[in-house]
Parts: sequence; C-alpha cells; structure tokens
Amino acid sequence: MKAATALFIAVTDKAKEALITEGVAPERVKVVPTAVDCQCFRPMASSPRVRSSCGVPSDARIVLYVGRLIQEKGLVELVRAFAEGAEDTAHLVIVGSGNQAARVGIAATAFGIASRVHVRPKVAYRELPELYATADIVVAPSLTTPYWEEQFGMVLVEAMACGRPVLTTASGAIPEVVGDSADLVEPYNIAALAEGIRHLLGDASRRDRLAKAGRSRAKTLYDVPIVARQVGEVYRQVLALQ
Repeated sequence: MKAATALFIAVTDKAKEALITEGVAPERVKVVPTAVDCQCFRPMASSPRVRSSCGVPSDARIVLYVGRLIQEKGLVELVRAFAEGAEDTAHLVIVGSGNQAARVGIAATAFGIASRVHVRPKVAYRELPELYATADIVVAPSLTTPYWEEQFGMVLVEAMACGRPVLTTASGAIPEVVGDSADLVEPYNIAALAEGIRHLLGDASRRDRLAKAGRSRAKTLYDVPIVARQVGEVYRQVLALQ
C-alpha cells in the first residue's frame, strides 16, 4: 500500500507524524484538514424544538456533547465534571451512540443528576447545526490512551463554525485544530474540566469571545472552498508525478 501510494493526505500535523512513524517518507505526506460547510454550519437562533425533544426546560443552560459514546471520549469523566462544575439548573445533553450509553446513565444516577442528563441517539447530519445552536457550550473531553488519541475532532470544527464556545482536552491533535479558539484542559483532569464548565457557563464575555474566534477560525481554515483548493493542489502534484 505505502509503495503504491504517490502522496498521502493527513488531516493534521499530528496525523502526519503518525504516518511517518509507520514508515512513510515525510515528503509524501501533505497536511490538509477536514472541511466543514460554513454556510450550513453557522450561527443561528436557539431551537425550542431541540430543547423540547431533549427534555430540557426553556430557561435552562445546555452543555452539549456530540459524538461516539465510547470510553476514549471521556463521557463518564464529563458526567462527573458536570455534576461538580455546572449550576443546579444546567442540563447536560449527550448525542450519539456507542457502548458507553449505559455507563453514562449509571454515572448520572450515582452523582445525583439523572434528571439533568439527557442521552439522545445520534441525529441526522442536517440536524446538527440546529443542535449546536441550542447549546450554551460544547464540550469534547477526549482522553489519550496508550492505543488512541484524537486525530482531528470534527465536532470541534462544526461547533466553532456554528459560533459556539468550545471546552475540550489537549488530546492528540486537538490543540492544533482549535488553536486559541477554545478552552483547553488536560485529559483525565476532572477538577479542571469541572472548573472549565463552571467558568464558561458563568462568563458571558468569555463565551462570546470564544464563539467569535471559533467562527473566524472555521471560516479561515476549514471552510469547504478553502480545503477544496488544497485537495486540488495535492491532486495536481500527484498528476505531475506520473
């Protein structure tokens, strides 16, 4: 496979490093990020329909997680951090599917917040912008393990494109993807994650700054036309090698 491939596309520098570790020559790897449609994923009004479908009161703050419900995504850690850091009227909405759904429910019950934690099956892609728009903050608490770390984090870019403030962890390529447009804490540091939730929910100016910075970063680095030009350049380089 490696010998037959003219050029590899890696979505981050971190992913490029992984390919090089596997024996790919550095000059055969081009870094091009995954794209997001910033016309579809854009700031919009909060949706009463989404709140109702998730069982969240109309006046409650929402902390949102979107993604696979697997251990590496730090969901049990998120539930505990939410219990410790969020105000009593805030709600945690977790959207996705995976083998950690039951553990999320068990953790929510153990921490006494079951009535404020809502696990919803994954939604159609076209529904995601409205879902993000209804969140006060989006949290992606990925964990680094001996066998895995986050290589991009599409949810991060989608949330930023929607102008939502993001709180995430310094796992893998996440710092590279979000730059200074999100709040970062160390993986497994539940106290720091709880404080991050508390701080963002309580600081409207910080939320607004992150929202604007994230939208700007998404439009500058990850919008479809920008990424498409980079992919086109890679194909031109491949054709020149023939």
